[in-house]
Amino acid sequence: MANLSVKAQLALLASGLATAMLATCASGLYALSTTGEALRTVYEDRTVCIQQLSTVSDSLRDEAMLLSRATLDPAQFPGKSAVDQSLQHRAVLDGQWKTYAATYWTPDEKVLADAFHEAYLALEQDGLAPARDALLSGDLATAGKTLHGRVDARLPDTLARLDRLRKLQVDVAASEYQASRQRYALLLRVLVGIATAGLALGAGIAVWTGRRLYAALGGEPFYAAQVVRRIADGDLTVTVDLKQEDSSSLLHSIVGMRDHLSTIVSGIKRSSHSIATAADQISQGNANLSQRTEEQAASLEETAASMEELTATVRENTNSALLGRDIANTASSAAARGGEAVSRVVETMNGIADSSAQVADIVGIIDGLAFQTHILSLNAAVEAARAGEHGRGFAVVASEVRSLAQRSAVAARDIRALIDVSIERVQAGSSMVDEAGATIQGVVTAVQDVSGVMSGISAASQEQSSGIEQVNRAVTQMDQVTQENAALVEQCAAASRSLAEQATLLRTAVDVFRVEAA
Repeated sequence: MANLSVKAQLALLASGLATAMLATCASGLYALSTTGEALRTVYEDRTVCIQQLSTVSDSLRDEAMLLSRATLDPAQFPGKSAVDQSLQHRAVLDGQWKTYAATYWTPDEKVLADAFHEAYLALEQDGLAPARDALLSGDLATAGKTLHGRVDARLPDTLARLDRLRKLQVDVAASEYQASRQRYALLLRVLVGIATAGLALGAGIAVWTGRRLYAALGGEPFYAAQVVRRIADGDLTVTVDLKQEDSSSLLHSIVGMRDHLSTIVSGIKRSSHSIATAADQISQGNANLSQRTEEQAASLEETAASMEELTATVRENTNSALLGRDIANTASSAAARGGEAVSRVVETMNGIADSSAQVADIVGIIDGLAFQTHILSLNAAVEAARAGEHGRGFAVVASEVRSLAQRSAVAARDIRALIDVSIERVQAGSSMVDEAGATIQGVVTAVQDVSGVMSGISAASQEQSSGIEQVNRAVTQMDQVTQENAALVEQCAAASRSLAEQATLLRTAVDVFRVEAA
């Protein structure tokens, strides 16, 4: 109980008051319910029953009176009309009795009700029913005798029993009323007792809770609020009045908070001055570093631009070397093809020389044939001369053959001369072609050498280009890193300036607190 929180104490107070209120309300509701039930019982089981029994009594009297008037004054009260009205009263009586019989009966009430019902049935069977039958048949004498005899004899007793039943209803209602009043008085006393106990419990809990709260606060709430407000305004020199032996109240905790805050704020003040000085120095150093980094970044940017130009120049040299290598390869291929063509020309010229020699041999054979033909034509002419007149035609043929042989010999000599000239020219051309082939072969060798040199130059240029590109990428990366470093240095400088500003703001904010002088 000693360690209950304020919330728990207030909850205990509220629950106690709520319990008292609920008990009071429950008692009141129970009293109202009991009273209402008693009133309902008195009304439904007694008052309504008395009314019903009164209606039964009136109906029974009216029925007997109607039948008696019909026998005494039949002109004014015809028997048939009297009987109909009598039956109507009997129906009302039976309906009211059935309704009454459906209610709750006490044992005494049941005895009286059964006695009345037996007397009523006997009166109906022995008196009223025969009288109605006599009136319907027009026998007024029998009807009058029955009514003034048996009916008059039994009707008072039947009505007396009904009166006793009604009196019993009044007595039971009175007893129930007295019981209800007694219950009401008892419930009233209980309700007053519960209310008094609830008020006493609530007052006790309230007093106990108030003392507990006062002890937990250590003083009045407004005084604690005033002390907290001064501490919130930064006054850590505020004096707090504590009661003797107070070691757990809110004010005692506030005093501890004040002392602890005073120690913390004093340390913060000292640290804030040191932080402000260090922040200024860091800011100045970062500003110098930022300037030097920017200069280095500018130098690296110029170096990167120069390396980019050198890379472009080497790339152009590499492309030129590659182009020269391709041209040398093309020239080497063309020279090789020229050498092969010269070789084929040499072979062709050698074939022509061989063919010319064979033609010379053939011309020699033709020349021999022409010579032999010429000899034969001479012999034919001699023989034709010998033959005289008979050999004249043969002489003509021999003359033509000799002429043909002479032309063949002349043509063979011309051909031989031409062939000799061709052979000389072919031999000269073959010699020149051999020299050209040797020259072309030298050119091919030289071009191949040049192509090898150009390939070496191209490979070296590619390696140089790759190396310079690597150097260029390295310089570019260095430039990027330097730019990033410059950005970081700028951020550091900005952070340092912001730190200096925050240190100044912290010093200004801490200066709000007033602490004891050291």
